[in-house]
Amino acid sequence: MIQASEFLSTGFILLSVLCALMFVWAIAASAKLAGVQKRRRKAQIRNASAATIVWMGLTYWCASAGLLAFGPMPPRLPILINIGFVLVFVTAFSRLGTQLAKLPFHLLIGFQTFRIAVEILLHRAYVEGLMPVQMSFEGYNFDILSGITALLLLLIAKRRPLDRRLILTWNILGLTLLLTIIGIAVVSMPIDGIRLFNNEPANTWVTRAPFVWLPTVMVFMAMLGHLLVFRKLRSAQSGK
Repeated sequence: MIQASEFLSTGFILLSVLCALMFVWAIAASAKLAGVQKRRRKAQIRNASAATIVWMGLTYWCASAGLLAFGPMPPRLPILINIGFVLVFVTAFSRLGTQLAKLPFHLLIGFQTFRIAVEILLHRAYVEGLMPVQMSFEGYNFDILSGITALLLLLIAKRRPLDRRLILTWNILGLTLLLTIIGIAVVSMPIDGIRLFNNEPANTWVTRAPFVWLPTVMVFMAMLGHLLVFRKLRSAQSGK
């Protein structure tokens, strides 16, 4: 088994923790914008912090204990990821999602600049021989464009309001790129009947800690961000 460099492992830990902190901050900031009472706002922050710590701790423990490794047993990682996606959709379309969608567009979009760092780390994982090439920007992963364009829109938003059609176009593009790399990652896993990319290494590195936080934290945060932009666009169109 190839051991990851300290740079790669530390980078994944720091970026995942940063995503978690941004999620908690977003709840605090949106609660203030929504006029939530101070007592309830503090409760939201506590609950969000606790839920994030439990989720990250659970996924890290599962990976460290080898419970997610591919083997003779049915793969457990896809089950864990599917549970996470359900939680993301429930959050996005819940009362909490309504609150989070009150954040201004430049923050909801600018948040996605973290994907630039993600892609740099993924390329490093490929260089170190942990990850197959198709999951990097030297292969078929162009998700770095989502982060770069998010940064550009953030800079534009500082000078003038963003056009709704531009936001919608960017959001569709970013979500498409995200879903594309998710699909590539899935068909790169050593699962009979699903694997389409047979080059080595197979996509097994995400079953290890801390790299399990790629699909269970970073991908979920990016997905939640896109869903919230769609919610805000719909609310703006209906005048709510």
